Amino acid sequence: MAGDSADRPAREHGADQPPRTPTAEALTALPPGWTVLHGLHQPDRRRRVIDHLVIGPGGVFVVIEPPWTGLVDVRGGVLRHNGRRRDRMVRAAAAAGAAVARLLPGVGTKLVRPVLCVDSTPPLSGVSGGVVLCSPDNVVELLTTRSAVLADGTARQASTQLLRALVPVGAARQLQPRRASRIGRWVRATRDVAVVVGALALVALFVLHFDTVRRYVDQTLSSDSKELGSPVTVDEADEGVRVTVTARRVSDVRARTAQGQGRHVRLLGVQLALHNRAATILRLDPEEAVVLRPVLGKSYPVEPASTPIREGRLLDSPLRLGAGSTTQGWVVFEVPVDAAFDQVSVRFGESAGSVARWDVSMERPGDASSAALVRRAASLQR
Repeated sequence: MAGDSADRPAREHGADQPPRTPTAEALTALPPGWTVLHGLHQPDRRRRVIDHLVIGPGGVFVVIEPPWTGLVDVRGGVLRHNGRRRDRMVRAAAAAGAAVARLLPGVGTKLVRPVLCVDSTPPLSGVSGGVVLCSPDNVVELLTTRSAVLADGTARQASTQLLRALVPVGAARQLQPRRASRIGRWVRATRDVAVVVGALALVALFVLHFDTVRRYVDQTLSSDSKELGSPVTVDEADEGVRVTVTARRVSDVRARTAQGQGRHVRLLGVQLALHNRAATILRLDPEEAVVLRPVLGKSYPVEPASTPIREGRLLDSPLRLGAGSTTQGWVVFEVPVDAAFDQVSVRFGESAGSVARWDVSMERPGDASSAALVRRAASLQR
């Protein structure tokens, strides 16, 4: 009966127990004739949740309750949290409202309003990107003071449609079980077997050929390695490279300014001399082509540093060297203060023969000698 439905109190659905959030507690003060649905997955976006759906005379309200703390305000239609713009949250709330509106073709998109309800002091009030902004202190006033646009029967019908279309949080698997076909089960079983067999084959291959792999890696890293200061000529016809390059020095350098220096890092410089023997222009990015190999094979975050140094000028990056031209300069790296290196290389192409290498003995600060460092590395490798 109409009178009974008008006196019906607000109902709560969704999660087994209504969430104990400021907005959820505030919505319990809604008068009869309103329906509240808590904790529902968004349509087609199961990872996102609609915190509260409120249906009543004033329309359908999709309420998102972000767990923010701190200062929240709106100025010029822009929502800010602790001074930072929150346009992404506004767009997400608007998208949730639009998704719910598509489930209610008989209601109309204008009667479905997205709401961001943020627990803030003073209470939030305004509109941003078509999303209504409020706080738990004024959310009931916001909903109940709007003009009545939904008849009681239409509101009940909208609630029923949303309950059928949306899945409560925590109940998605029970309400929508997945049924695998025979072909699907066969495909997944075959895939799982193939993955296991492939993994076992790789392990067996690695165990059987461990020494071979290790020797190959060692030879690749150290083959054709020259003594520091020796010129190396790279002549790769496929790459079009004909260049003689010399790593003259590898040493600690000093920056002209304090930038890039600290207690835990140091600046390591590589001085290179290059002579372009080709009839074409040589193009090279020294900061990417020059590589330092650390002792013990540790992986250090070696990042090229471009700060000017007292020892000389830096190589241009990228470098453009004309035919028959010669240039000399430094490439500087910012490395951990305790890092040690035993090889430097310069790559001019993709093939193995387009790499020039030199042996170096860069000690950690405070080490007695490079020989002691090498002995320590050898003992650790055993």
